[in-house]
Amino acid sequence: MSPKKKTLKTQELTSNHAQELFLINKKLCTEIAERKQAELRLFTQYSIARILGNSTSLFQATPAILEAICKNLEWILGELWYVERTSNLLRYIAGWYSSELNAEELETTTRQYAFPIGAGLPGYIWEKKKPIWVSDISKKKHFSHSTVVSEQGLQAAVGFPILLGEGVLGVMLFFSPNVKPLDRNLLHMMATIGGHIGQFIERKQAEENQAQLQASIQKSALEWQETFDIIDSLVLILGVDGEIKKLNWAARQLCGKSYKKLIGQSIFNIALGQPWQRIAELVRKLSEHHTQTSHLIQDISQDKSWSISAFFLNQSELEDQRIIVVARDITKVIELEEALRRNETMAAMGTLIAGVAHEVRNPLFSMTATMDAFEKEFNERQEYKDYFRVLRNSLNRLTNLMKELLEYGKPANYEFANNSLSEILTQSILSCQSLAEELKVEIKDSFIGKIFPPVFCDRMRLLQVFQNILENAIQHSPAYKTVSIDVNLVITNNQNWLECLIKDLGPGFLENDIAKVFDPFFTRRLGGIGLGLSIVERIVEKHRGKVTILNHKEGGAMVIVRLPIPQN
Repeated sequence: MSPKKKTLKTQELTSNHAQELFLINKKLCTEIAERKQAELRLFTQYSIARILGNSTSLFQATPAILEAICKNLEWILGELWYVERTSNLLRYIAGWYSSELNAEELETTTRQYAFPIGAGLPGYIWEKKKPIWVSDISKKKHFSHSTVVSEQGLQAAVGFPILLGEGVLGVMLFFSPNVKPLDRNLLHMMATIGGHIGQFIERKQAEENQAQLQASIQKSALEWQETFDIIDSLVLILGVDGEIKKLNWAARQLCGKSYKKLIGQSIFNIALGQPWQRIAELVRKLSEHHTQTSHLIQDISQDKSWSISAFFLNQSELEDQRIIVVARDITKVIELEEALRRNETMAAMGTLIAGVAHEVRNPLFSMTATMDAFEKEFNERQEYKDYFRVLRNSLNRLTNLMKELLEYGKPANYEFANNSLSEILTQSILSCQSLAEELKVEIKDSFIGKIFPPVFCDRMRLLQVFQNILENAIQHSPAYKTVSIDVNLVITNNQNWLECLIKDLGPGFLENDIAKVFDPFFTRRLGGIGLGLSIVERIVEKHRGKVTILNHKEGGAMVIVRLPIPQN
């Protein structure tokens, strides 16, 4: 081969090689550009996912989403149109504008538009429910606001719907100043972003619904608890093992512990007094027999009466079985019933007694006058003296009885004033001192030296009360024994009381007699007529106090008189 041909051959090979390198380089540049474009689009999707993850609503996320798409994918205008359900129109909500646009003018004009389904580019995307690519929007005159964007020099447009299930919530639009040929990959990416936004909205709606449901449940629970707490009666909801599931305000107040400290505790661990002890007993029985039960108890230490009802609530599953306990403080009801009964009895007895005493008094006066005449006439005759003594004692006894009957039967007038209970007790002791000395009984006063607030009372009536009680205590005491008197300040049911305790060391009351000792004409004492304690109770009640009798644990009887201390 000649040198010339060799040179031509070399040039041809070099040219072909250069062409191949050019094509390879061009292809490599295209691949690099496509890879960069793919990475940028993937980065955009990640950015949008991060924006949605850090947002609480679409409207909070929209500005950042529009900016990310526009900056990363080379669009200079992004818009969000949202479906207004009341009018069923698409309305402009928010936008992102490049600095080269007149953003204020463009946004003001765009806000004037509203699109029904199928109208304009937003309405067209709404109707089709899929992404739409427009290479040159200036040639699509049927898109209503194309003139607005054309005036800003915008040409290409792409938009996608925000879907929630089968419905369209809104439309996002993006514009470019350049004509852009259809990019199916970008169009597919836009559809994916629309799906992510739709899922975000669906998740947020679910979270909002869950929050609303939770708020509704909490509101219902609060309303139920407030209704539960407003009940005056003690209410407990327990498991079959006695575990406290729920309890109302009245139960917490009575127990003196907070809700958190009581929930989950066993009723058997807080049964320190009444009504808790009886409630624990009923729960134990119900756990075994599953029957309804009711009980009435009296707590003497707290001066309370309780009506307790408990029943077994058996639902479909074992863990749903509950024991419901309701305890009602019926102290006031019982006191009113007893007061009404006593008042009715007293009124009837008073009328009867007054009538009988009046009828007996005149014959008794005649008998006394006749007795005086006989005694004056035959006083010197020794054989009549025993008869005179027996008759005189009987007449005196009848006379005293008539006085007490008349006193008991007539309406009492009270004169109230502030008085010292210590002084009244001291005078009562002095009045009974001769009887105590006669029966060789010592009166021990333990209240001397103590200072108490005054009581609002009728002084003479309270003297009668304590004299009657002391006389009974002295007459029932064995010789050389002691009757003790003490006074203490006590507080029950937010009321201050002065409590006077009078104790003797006699035989005490028979258990069957305790409920009857205040009844008129009930007595176990020889020669007594049974009106003393009845009069005592009536006077104490007029002072809004209470008198209680019981047997002392050390032996003997004890009478407790409580008198209220005025708050003002």
